[in-house]
Amino acid sequence: MSFRSFGSFGQSQGLGTNGYEVSLNYITGVPDPNLLSSAKLKLVFKALLKRDDTTREKAIVDLYSIVDSNGAELQDELVLISWCQLYAKLSTDNSKKVRLTAHQIQSKLVALLGKKYVKYLRDTVGIWMSGCFENDRVVSKGTMASISAAFGDSPVKTNNLWKVFAQQLLNYCHQLLLFETIDTLSDERFVGKEESEIKYLRTVHAGVQMLISLVTRQNSGEIQLDETLLSELLESDQFISFFESKDLQIKGGMYTLLQRLLRTELDGLLFERLAKAAIRGLNLEKKNTALYSGIIIPMLEAVVALLKKDSHTIVGIRKATQRILELLRLGSLNSDPHYYSVVATLLPLLPQEDEIRSSLLEILENDVMSEKHAVFCQHAWICYLGYCERNACGVDRVLKVLVPALDSRKLPANVISGMAGVANIVEDDGDVLLDLNSEILNALPGRAVEFVDLGLVVKNTAVFVDNYVRLLLHVGSYLLEELVSNAVESLTDLQDEYVPPSLAIFVIESVVRTNSVQFRSQIESFVGDASKVVTPTFLEPVFALLVDIAKSQLNVDVYDAVNDIAAKLSSNDMELFLKYIADIPGFDPARCDKVSTYIHQKSDSAAPDTDDYVFQFLTPDVLRNMFRKLSDADTAVFLEKCNRHYQNDVFLAFADEKFLALLWKRVGSAEVDSLLDKLEQNLDDHGFEQLYISSLVSSVGEADRTALLERLAAKPQLVSKMLPENVVDELAELVQNVDHRLVVSNKLGLGVYLFPAGELTAADRFAPFLEKIEFYFELASRTGLLTCELAFQLAVVGEVAMDYVFLGLLDEENRTFDFCSRVCAELNFDIDLFEQFLKDDFSGVLAHLQSSAAIRFYAARVLVTIFTKLFETMQLSTFNSYELNRVSDPVRLAILATSANRFLTAPAFDRVRNQACADLLRIRGQTVTTNGLQGLVMLNMLIDLDLDTVGENVQLFPAQRFGMMLNGLATWPESEDAYEPSFVPVRIALCQFVEIYIKKIYCVCDVNYPSDFSEKVFALGATLCSESLSIVNSGGNDSALACFSLKLFGVLHEHQIDWDEEDVYADLVELLFTPVSGQTGQLMLALLTRVFRDQVPTAAYKKRFDDLLVLLSSSNTQVQKLAVFLLHKVIPELQDVLVVEATLNQDEETKLPALLLENIVLLPDESEIATNKYLWSWYLIFDHFKNITQKIRQDYILELGEDRTGQFLDFLFDMDLKPTEDNRRALVEYSVIDSDGDDLLYHLMYLVCKYIGGNTVQTWFQSIRNKQHKLQVETFIVKNVSPLLIDETLAGLEKKDSIEDPEFSIRLNRTTNEVRCVYEIDEQKLEMSIVLPKNYPLSTISVNGTARIGVDEKKWKSWILSCQYVINFQNGTILEAIQHFKNNVKANFDNYDDCAVCYSIVHVIDHSTPNKVCPTCKHNFHSACLYRWFKSSGSSTCPLCRSKFQFKKHS
Repeated sequence: MSFRSFGSFGQSQGLGTNGYEVSLNYITGVPDPNLLSSAKLKLVFKALLKRDDTTREKAIVDLYSIVDSNGAELQDELVLISWCQLYAKLSTDNSKKVRLTAHQIQSKLVALLGKKYVKYLRDTVGIWMSGCFENDRVVSKGTMASISAAFGDSPVKTNNLWKVFAQQLLNYCHQLLLFETIDTLSDERFVGKEESEIKYLRTVHAGVQMLISLVTRQNSGEIQLDETLLSELLESDQFISFFESKDLQIKGGMYTLLQRLLRTELDGLLFERLAKAAIRGLNLEKKNTALYSGIIIPMLEAVVALLKKDSHTIVGIRKATQRILELLRLGSLNSDPHYYSVVATLLPLLPQEDEIRSSLLEILENDVMSEKHAVFCQHAWICYLGYCERNACGVDRVLKVLVPALDSRKLPANVISGMAGVANIVEDDGDVLLDLNSEILNALPGRAVEFVDLGLVVKNTAVFVDNYVRLLLHVGSYLLEELVSNAVESLTDLQDEYVPPSLAIFVIESVVRTNSVQFRSQIESFVGDASKVVTPTFLEPVFALLVDIAKSQLNVDVYDAVNDIAAKLSSNDMELFLKYIADIPGFDPARCDKVSTYIHQKSDSAAPDTDDYVFQFLTPDVLRNMFRKLSDADTAVFLEKCNRHYQNDVFLAFADEKFLALLWKRVGSAEVDSLLDKLEQNLDDHGFEQLYISSLVSSVGEADRTALLERLAAKPQLVSKMLPENVVDELAELVQNVDHRLVVSNKLGLGVYLFPAGELTAADRFAPFLEKIEFYFELASRTGLLTCELAFQLAVVGEVAMDYVFLGLLDEENRTFDFCSRVCAELNFDIDLFEQFLKDDFSGVLAHLQSSAAIRFYAARVLVTIFTKLFETMQLSTFNSYELNRVSDPVRLAILATSANRFLTAPAFDRVRNQACADLLRIRGQTVTTNGLQGLVMLNMLIDLDLDTVGENVQLFPAQRFGMMLNGLATWPESEDAYEPSFVPVRIALCQFVEIYIKKIYCVCDVNYPSDFSEKVFALGATLCSESLSIVNSGGNDSALACFSLKLFGVLHEHQIDWDEEDVYADLVELLFTPVSGQTGQLMLALLTRVFRDQVPTAAYKKRFDDLLVLLSSSNTQVQKLAVFLLHKVIPELQDVLVVEATLNQDEETKLPALLLENIVLLPDESEIATNKYLWSWYLIFDHFKNITQKIRQDYILELGEDRTGQFLDFLFDMDLKPTEDNRRALVEYSVIDSDGDDLLYHLMYLVCKYIGGNTVQTWFQSIRNKQHKLQVETFIVKNVSPLLIDETLAGLEKKDSIEDPEFSIRLNRTTNEVRCVYEIDEQKLEMSIVLPKNYPLSTISVNGTARIGVDEKKWKSWILSCQYVINFQNGTILEAIQHFKNNVKANFDNYDDCAVCYSIVHVIDHSTPNKVCPTCKHNFHSACLYRWFKSSGSSTCPLCRSKFQFKKHS
């Protein structure tokens, strides 16, 4: 660092006044924290002297906390001196947080110490106040707030700082602006050049602003500054240089300061010095001139002040005038409109030579043409025209500027007012406005406005005329009346029909828009003759002008003109005319016969997307005409325009059921909702209310339910009138039968047989009915109008809906179930209903029990729901208090038995139950299928106990009666019609009876019966099960019977009865191939799955392997799943046989099942069935890979082919690979029956890597072009699959005992996934290493020869490569590769005998084998051993036979 960098720093006295140095520079006045007694303060001060910003920011916050909480430590003088010295450095810190917090600490100290801090304040007040002038607003505002708080928010005390410490504040400015530089404030070794410059400029800016404030206060007489100190500062070169600073804030501050200084008495030399510096500073760069917007006005104001002070001196400065003109050429720069006031003041002060005047006019003319903002443009015109007026610039020159301005755009009113000065621009032979007016008059009625002498032609005539008319109005010129009169007159006598009278129309139009009533007579004159102006080629301007006149405040009647014009228009022109007059407020077409007739004709043919004019003349007939021909494509436009032009009386007369139906269909859109809001204001009209409700009810199915609900929810009074009173009556017309297929799934169970048989139909009619019912439920719930009676009827509909869904006649299972659940939750009946039920009182909801059979059935199911809920909280004693004997009707008894299941062993049921048993004893012959069925159904209901509520020593029936009943039931399957379709319900009831007996009676009270009871029941069950399955398979195809038979089979199998299971198994297997449909079929499949999972051996269906494969193509997912489950169990057994056969006949190629291969040829479509078929076929293919030989595996892989496998891998991995915990478990532990979702996909990923892996998977992986997808696949494999496969591979090597022997060993390293194979020969080792990569099987397994002895390198490499080939290309196991390696080594060394010299096969030094043979004795020797023997013996004889040795290689 040069000494020159510090300038005259040695002459500085600094800021200190108390004997210690306080300075802004970083060299002097640095405090020594070690002098402080407080350890905490010592650490903080040291941290504040660090160069790291973060350290200082943390330390300054800590210091603030200390000052804020502890005043005692700050009473120490050394602390305060250190603070004063440190504060000067912190106030210029690059961190605004440090600067602001330092100023706030100073304020805290002032407030805390009061007068004790005065002497220190003299040293720091300049630093403190400089914070108020920072260009960072956060710092400046924060500093001002803290200073105000230090003096109790007293403005007087704060202002006194300037008075009391004026000298110190000036001294701060003097020190900063005279002595400090970039190099003194920042150490260039640690602070970058840019940071240093920013810091310096920020500090200087604050100093200049403070100096401005000081001089301003001196000018007002508040303070008195030291003239010597101030003069020394102002005269310095460093201060003068700030006029040319590149920092615009400093530059602007300097010119503001100059203005303040010029208000004082300045020495002549100083004035001249400052003036020259200021003029030099006017020289601005022409780039990015917009940056100067903040300083342009202060600079010009300073120039004005200089010229006012001494214009002669200023003008005499070199290039002064030129620089002032260059500054003016920059324009206002969007700074402030006041700019032109300053310019107006400046212009008379400048030299008045012609050249300068001409330059100034050019500058001002450029300003008025270039200003974009209206207020700037206004002041620019005032300035320009004022200068023109003072300097008599001439009419033509002003016109050249004014005409283009009027022709450019529609000028705002304030710009027009700024142009008012043109009225003062006059010459002896004319003025500006007169010349303009003359040219316009010459051009009337329709020629172009031209200023030939000036070479100007008006391009935007309408804009020009409008601006000109408004200018004449603003200045109050008589010329406007002359212009308007001439324009109207020119239209009455059109000479040239080929020239449209546009100019005259523009003049009149401009006057009309200004609502100038003084021209009303001229406008009336035009309106009277308007029809004469209309020609086929000149229509719209006249139409538009008439509309403007009608809308104006001139109060001119236009109906006669409309009539006259309409009379002469063609049909096409009439349509155009209507578009215009439609905008006339309150226009009544009835006053114009021609217009009225045309509108009615038009509405009968016009499309709704025509313009709005037809809708502005609406009548009910007009609306009907348009609505009658409305198409779907036009509806939205029609409704939008109806809403926009709504007239209540018209629409009330027009609205019919069709129109309202259209609105309901589109409810929810903004336009429709708005229309409905308006129409609903008429609901007090009874006729309209009925129409409104009727249309709403009939449109419920087509409307947006959500939108409709939101709309009606707030109108409970209206809703109460539209809710149906009797839903069940409408339901009875749709549902007239009880479908016995429901026996497997309904709340009454076999109670369905208590009603005549039929089928549910009319699903197409029921579906919209259900939608309407669901809507009613939502509506009633939201409005609080859901009564128990209505809820009951809705619940009846819900029960029907569930049956439609169960039978596959209706979709939306989840939605229907949700509806039923919600409705049932609203069935809040009390015990009174049950008591009414027992009294045979069929009023209220119980009246439905006397309706049609179908309604009785579904009402009974709803009552089961209600009573079950009531009985859940009822005590046994309460239940026993009711007299149940009066309930004799089978349906009511079924309701009671089903809902009171927990009370079936109660005494109240004893008589009913025994009566049911007694009734069965009387059943004979043909009555089995009628009375017998009914009695058995009732008995089953009465004995279907809830075991959780059954007490001890329960006996349901007397033993003798029950035994007689069992004997009777045992004869039923032997009756004549036992194999007739009518007997199927009886079989089902018998199956259920046996199941209930075994599961419940047998467990509870069978001990009280003779032992032969259970034997009879089990025998009956075995007979029923066997016969029923045979019936189903023989063509009965009754899914319900199959379901009950399967359930019975499961119960019987659980109790291991003695029967001929093989025949039953055959029937069960046959059921697999029975077509099923609906949810009954699904239930049967679920039962079959349970049976085959646990109870049927694979031997029963192994022979049907090919048939099971066919089931993969079933259209039923459950059938597919069951087939896969069974095949998955069979395939391993079949493969065991295959392996034996393939071992015996190794020449024969092994193949996968053709059907499986056919299933994987093409990728599936998006259907679930096709996807299941494809994926499960692969799953079964991989089952074939288990426990097979290497040859079979290789045959399979070759048969699959790389293309097919690659296609499969693409399909598998084309998903977001983010497995859940369940998915991760399914990688290995997958169950066809239990696993869901994506489990199969993840399991197949694992299987394909495990069984195919190797080269096939690696080739596919390398073919992935999408790098992101490739990385995703690899990440997934490495994280989820590779660890499993590596563990399995290494675990498989636990069987290494079959390979190892004393010479050969295998070592595993699970940390590095490495297998080392060591073959020991003569205490020396051959070693091979096999390493599994982390992303196995995406990368090849590496095989390396780590130790070679006794084998040449070529052979060794061939062994290693062959092992690699076995693993990576033949998909062999590592164990197979190791066996291959061992075989190679063993075969190699078995050909060698020990060397006759060293008695070893491998030489201890060069690791060679015995490759020299004695031709006589045939013994083998190492070359090295022979050489040692020849050397020691001195002859080349054989060590054994002593014959002459002739070298011969080992053969």
